[in-house]
Amino acid sequence: MFCKRTADIAFLLDQSSSIGSQSNFRLETKFVKDVLNKYTGDGRPHYIRAGVIKYGEKAELTIKLNDFKNMTKLKATIDRRVKFEASKRTRIDLALRMANKQFFTKKNGDRPEAPNVLILITDGIQNSGDWRRDNVELVPYFARPLWKNNVTIIAVGVAKAQIAQLKRIAGAKGKVIYRKRLTGLTSAVEEITPVECPGIS
Repeated sequence: MFCKRTADIAFLLDQSSSIGSQSNFRLETKFVKDVLNKYTGDGRPHYIRAGVIKYGEKAELTIKLNDFKNMTKLKATIDRRVKFEASKRTRIDLALRMANKQFFTKKNGDRPEAPNVLILITDGIQNSGDWRRDNVELVPYFARPLWKNNVTIIAVGVAKAQIAQLKRIAGAKGKVIYRKRLTGLTSAVEEITPVECPGIS
């Protein structure tokens, strides 16, 4: 479950070389802003916090949950804070591990009363350079601690992303969304449907 007015949200953005360019990467950051608009854009009070992990050859915690308490400021600065750095690999495993070990922590702003949501974007598949490891349960291995900690995972695949792998990442309680092109991320926002959660403020 992920709640409309109170949630701590991690966005995991793919910066592998197949994304192609800074302008294409901006379609990912625009998606972040569009999702946040959906959570907060109705003029009613909200208690949303969000941050960003970039990943390629390595994972980088670019925006922590406690960097911005005002989502308007986050949206205004995300394109300056989150820069594209093309990478040959697609280390989804490292991004998931960082989300569990560093992002959803009290030190970096995680709130125990707020539901946790992880939204992963990828245009490819797990690629550590060792196909023997990547073809087994490697990615779900890093997703399981997130499931155990009640993090809802929404896996958004684009282009050559494999739906079967995304389903393994999202798990039984998560969700998978697929679009053929990065430009399709705009319409993908409509499939992310937070719910009202009584008793949470």
